[in-house]
Amino acid sequence: MHRRDSGWRLRWGMLVAGDLLASALAYLAAWGIRVSVPLPLTTGFIPALRFDEVQHHWPEMIVVQVGALYFLGLYETRALLRPRDHVGATVAAGVVQALALIAGYFFRADLVFPRTVFLLHAGLDGALLILWRLACSPLLHRYPRRRVLVVGADHAATEVVAAIRGQHWLGM
Repeated sequence: MHRRDSGWRLRWGMLVAGDLLASALAYLAAWGIRVSVPLPLTTGFIPALRFDEVQHHWPEMIVVQVGALYFLGLYETRALLRPRDHVGATVAAGVVQALALIAGYFFRADLVFPRTVFLLHAGLDGALLILWRLACSPLLHRYPRRRVLVVGADHAATEVVAAIRGQHWLGM
């Protein structure tokens, strides 16, 4: 049986809240960049008033962010304890979120939304998620350790102990 310490739920909740905040900040920063920086292969700046003219799908963005991180295994223990090993999956979560938002806007026939915002959002979301996960790494390293009792004294018991010691992500 695995018992978690009393602060684990609070730390996990802080991680999810930071993931959601990273998505919102990436979205707003993508709009800010698009308004203030002329990007190549575009007609120029987007007027700042355009932000108020388009429909924003905040609830969908939040659901897709948590869903992408969950289905890519980024809320599992080993991903939380070793975020550097899962940088590719973290960036992929930002790309999956951008693709899901593009599909949502397409199926709602909201075709006036600037597409460059999605591209910027995907990159910024991946970068912010990586920074957030690395910043939270010391907080999550206090994950409670599991105890294991191996009964036996022969070669098989020694192999089991060596296998358990070699898999640090098990938390044993």
